Amino acid sequence: MTRLPSGPLPMWLFCVSGMALGLAIDCRSVTPAALASLCTAGTGSLPAGFARHLAQLPATNIGMLLGGLAALGLGGPISEPIIRMNLACNAFMLIGMSLAGCMGPALAARLGIEWSAGVMMAAMTAGMTLGMMAATAVGRLATPPPQEFRYRRWPAAESR
Repeated sequence: MTRLPSGPLPMWLFCVSGMALGLAIDCRSVTPAALASLCTAGTGSLPAGFARHLAQLPATNIGMLLGGLAALGLGGPISEPIIRMNLACNAFMLIGMSLAGCMGPALAARLGIEWSAGVMMAAMTAGMTLGMMAATAVGRLATPPPQEFRYRRWPAAESR
C-alpha cells in the first residue's frame, strides 16, 4: 500500500475535508444560515457555547476527527509518539474550531464583517489551523531535541 506523506499539511487537508463533509451532512437538517445564527445565540459562557457547538454540529466534529485519524492511518510508520501527537492535534483543532465558532461573531462585528455561513466556515477553518499550530508548537516544546549526530571514521580509515 502506498503511504501518503505525513506531517501537518496532509493532516490539515484531511481534517478540513472531513469538517466540510460533516458540515454538508449537518446542513441536510439545518440550513447554513441557521447554523451560523447558532453562533450568535449568546448563551453567556464560553463552555456553554462550546457544548452547543458540539451538540449542533456533530457530523462536522466527527468528520474533522475522522480526517485526522485517516491522515494518521495513511501516513508514514505509526509509533506511540506519533499517535499521541495526532490525538493532541485533533483535540487542539477541535477546540480551535469550536472556539472560532463561538467567538467569531464578536470578532466579525468588531471588524465590520457581517456574520454568515461562509464567514462561519472561514472562522472554523482558521480556528482549526490555529489549533494545529498550537499543537505543533506544544509538541515541539515537549519533545526533547535529537542528539547531535557525530561522524565516525570508517574502520578501514582508522587502520591506515
